[in-house]
Amino acid sequence: MKLFCSMIDRQLLGQMKDLIRRTANENSYGRLSEWNCLLKEKEVKSRMEEQYNLKYPGEVLERYEERCGGGKSQTMALALALAETKPVLDQAMFVGTQYTDFIRKVRQQAEEDFFLCCILYLLTDSAEEETRLYDRISGRAYAGIQEIVFAVYTFQSRRDAWEIIKKHGAAFMGKERDYHVYENIQIYIWILKQFHKQIRKYRGRGISVLKALLELACGYVKKDTVIWNRLLEEGYSEQEILYLNISLPKKLNLTTSLTEKSITMERMALAGVKEILNAEVIEDAGLFRLCRRLIRQYQSYYIYLEGKKGIVESLGQDIRIKNPELFQYLYKKNAEDKLPVSWFYADFGMQEWCDVHSWMETEQFTQLFGASMLAHNGSNMDSWLDNYRERTGKSYHEIFWKSDEYTVRSIFQLYIQKNKVDLKALLNEYSEDEKKLTEEELGAKWSVMKSNISSAVCGLDTHEAYLFWEAFDDWYGISQLDTFLMHSNTVLNAVGIRTYGQYFQRMDFKKHIFTASEQARVFGWVEQEVYQKLPKYYEEFLYAFLMLDSAEEIFPEESRKLFLMIKESVKGGDKYSLCRKYYTKEEWQLFLEKEEEKKAEQKRKQKQADLEAFQKEVYQKIQEAEKECDVLESIIQMMPYLRLHTEKMSICLELLRERMQPVGYAKRNTIVMLADKLFFQFLHKKIGLKEVLSILGKMEVLEDESTEN
Repeated sequence: MKLFCSMIDRQLLGQMKDLIRRTANENSYGRLSEWNCLLKEKEVKSRMEEQYNLKYPGEVLERYEERCGGGKSQTMALALALAETKPVLDQAMFVGTQYTDFIRKVRQQAEEDFFLCCILYLLTDSAEEETRLYDRISGRAYAGIQEIVFAVYTFQSRRDAWEIIKKHGAAFMGKERDYHVYENIQIYIWILKQFHKQIRKYRGRGISVLKALLELACGYVKKDTVIWNRLLEEGYSEQEILYLNISLPKKLNLTTSLTEKSITMERMALAGVKEILNAEVIEDAGLFRLCRRLIRQYQSYYIYLEGKKGIVESLGQDIRIKNPELFQYLYKKNAEDKLPVSWFYADFGMQEWCDVHSWMETEQFTQLFGASMLAHNGSNMDSWLDNYRERTGKSYHEIFWKSDEYTVRSIFQLYIQKNKVDLKALLNEYSEDEKKLTEEELGAKWSVMKSNISSAVCGLDTHEAYLFWEAFDDWYGISQLDTFLMHSNTVLNAVGIRTYGQYFQRMDFKKHIFTASEQARVFGWVEQEVYQKLPKYYEEFLYAFLMLDSAEEIFPEESRKLFLMIKESVKGGDKYSLCRKYYTKEEWQLFLEKEEEKKAEQKRKQKQADLEAFQKEVYQKIQEAEKECDVLESIIQMMPYLRLHTEKMSICLELLRERMQPVGYAKRNTIVMLADKLFFQFLHKKIGLKEVLSILGKMEVLEDESTEN
């Protein structure tokens, strides 16, 4: 409790209690009730013997003024240590009058000191003195929460303690409160732990604030709820309510308290961390520690929350820490915590954020500055650059000559977009340096900057990049661009042309960026590269270009001339698509008519060729037949596959008639097949019934030479 820090030497309190415990009989340890102690003890870093050369409790009481300091806080600490360990004290710890002399000193000071009066009440063995002290303590008009807490602590085993809390505590924990909760949360823990049962059962008026505080340990108190608004009315800030709502459940650990592993506690932690990270003003550093503790504790949820595995995943990448002090606290811990870097992107266009340079290494500051500038998309860039120069004494522009890592390359591109760097001027400077520097000197000066330039212009995806290409072409020729930018096929890649596979499918002259005249110049560069590097595919390139929507915009007249020049070399569906795009309506109609004529002629020729091939095949089979019946068999066998092919059926029938003079012999199954095919032709009106009967009437079954069938 910070309220008692100036009153009681907590380090000395812990050392004295530690010495008494180690001196006492081990069997008596059970008499101590540590949670009822007033103050949470500090860790004993050095024992009484080591720091002050005091070997036993009595020696401490005798010599503490010369060894430990003789102030009031030391006297309070030792007296409180004796009171809280009274059940295990025994005569062996003291020599002579060491203990009684110290009690006498406490008694003298207690006449004018309320707090020592309370401690003396706990120490005295005199019933008469206890009564006198009780009257004095219980009858006092308490001046603040410190006196109330001490009085309650003194009477914790009596009903008077609850009466004091009921009568005075609610006021000093409500509207009359003059302290923050953050470093005094132990007061809340101590009082609520002691009296939670009485607070719940009490039905009278006047302790609504205590009931509201107790609810903070047992449930999620959201904004604008009855309890939340009650605490606001009692003088608590929103951040104090949040702090207590998240901290009390674990620290109180009542049977009705929320558990850390519950999904409700996870939701509270997420909302609390988000609130703290987004707060521009944070009341106390205790909220910093709370924020970090929650992030670390819920790095992995016990129960997945809305499908997210942990609190960082729930918060996402869009968080920006808004309080500079919290920023510093979390940034210094981030090597261990590994929070998203994006959380630390700050607005360095504001002077107050540039103060981080005072505690950061310049290199760290520069890296964070650049990443933040990208995140803010270069807004208010002049202020950013002025602030950087003011804090570091350097121009940020210098980094482009020293580093070409990813973030720096991205910032260089942002510089170009914001007109903070002149690429043509850089190219001119390079050209001048070429004349006066050796190759080694030129490389030493320009290698990093050329890398940054290359990343900014090789894609030809900004107007600034086009202007650079244009200037480079004028000075060096576009064929030298690959060498300067340290890339291969720069021109082709820039418009989406591949040097393998589907070469021109994704070709794009970027009409959304460049004017028609600029696209025309880009076309000239690309045509030159295709002709030199992909000569076999030059006409395919021209076709792909003509099929672009922008081709006629780039070359209103030349595009049609180019079409007329290459249209005869384009085949198949590509020619159809190209003609449809560039022909007039009349030309297109004439083209379709000619195409139909061509198709009809091709179909006629194909049909004639098929008939000739069929006839040849039939004659071949006839020649291969050994007997006359085999000839008829071959002819009839050819029929089943003809169906509605009238011309081919005519060939077969003509040959059949020639071979049936006067009678034709065939196997029974063959004649059945012939009848089937003839009637099929009859049904489709390809042959008359009289002819069908005539042919069948001349057929004889080979086996018995009978016409019965």
